[in-house]
Amino acid sequence: QRRQEDQTRQEEQRRQEDERRQKDEILEEERRAMEQLNIQNDSNDLGKQGKAVYGYDAGDADEISFSIDDIISNIEMIDEGWANGTIAGTRGMFPVSYIEFIEAPSPAKPTRRSTGGASRPPPPKSAPPPAPVQAAPQDKGVCGRAVYDYTAGDTDELTFCEGEEVTNIEMPDPGWWLGVCRGRKGIFPMAYIELEGAAPEPVVEDLGTCGTAIYDYVAAAEDEISLDDGCRITHIEIIDDGWWIGVYNGHKGMFPATYCQLD
Repeated sequence: QRRQEDQTRQEEQRRQEDERRQKDEILEEERRAMEQLNIQNDSNDLGKQGKAVYGYDAGDADEISFSIDDIISNIEMIDEGWANGTIAGTRGMFPVSYIEFIEAPSPAKPTRRSTGGASRPPPPKSAPPPAPVQAAPQDKGVCGRAVYDYTAGDTDELTFCEGEEVTNIEMPDPGWWLGVCRGRKGIFPMAYIELEGAAPEPVVEDLGTCGTAIYDYVAAAEDEISLDDGCRITHIEIIDDGWWIGVYNGHKGMFPATYCQLD
């Protein structure tokens, strides 16, 4: 009699457990259906969405973290491996392989249950960066390569080392050119540079009246120019019998007329 009572009690306990399990399953299905309904109602405002199938911890400041079953909204693809998305008001990058996109969900359709046997895929070996934006090439104009070192002798001259590139070369004078090196613009002796590619036609400039210095002269005032014996002076203006004005080495100023022989 006692054994029969124990058996009856055990069967009643199993029946009650089965009823509780069935109720729990019904409640879980209702919860999932409500979750899908909420996702559908919000999808118009949240753009493209996805559901996390694995947890992810941000590896950088421009990434986002999330847990399994979290919903990521406003997803925008960056490339095949990475996308931008928003979760809990924070926007950042994340690996696409960690989510499952939500496309036109139905309230009556339950979410796919995990089989429990799938192992978490390893994180991407390398973060695929966005395609770099290529800057438009700069026009460097006429270019040349230094064949000797040159140290500027004045503030308007250019310093460069052998092998350095000089760009945007202009040829205002037969002996001195203008160019850019190391981000600085200045004049330099043409003999120190070898042009790259086909040499352009030099600009023909009217040099005016020219002459040659027959002595060295050191400027004694700011409005004078210094001369080297044998140098060529251009744009000569005869202001009186004793002093002339001319251009040498990129500088314009006065010099004694007796120190120059006109061409």
